[in-house]
Amino acid sequence: MKGDFYLGAWLVQPSLGRMSCDGRTVQVRPKVMDLLVCLAGSPGVVISKETLLNEVWHTEAISESALTRTITELRQAVADDAIQPWCLETIPKRGYRLI
Repeated sequence: MKGDFYLGAWLVQPSLGRMSCDGRTVQVRPKVMDLLVCLAGSPGVVISKETLLNEVWHTEAISESALTRTITELRQAVADDAIQPWCLETIPKRGYRLI
């Protein structure tokens, strides 16, 4: 996915590494943005952890905990809740999907 896009009310600007909503702007780490762009490329589709690790980190040599930390950062940035998500859903034993 290239260019800016919306995630709900959030304007996502990958080239600037930021997201904006209701006058609030959040800068995110490059890996957080890369993860979001990867998920946004296939909205509604469950993407496996292995695929995300390969697409975002370009290696299988990184631990799954790096993915988990990055998912947590993304949720914090957009005020998403893992229990009642509006944005990012965890599919146990399978992966994640952008709602």
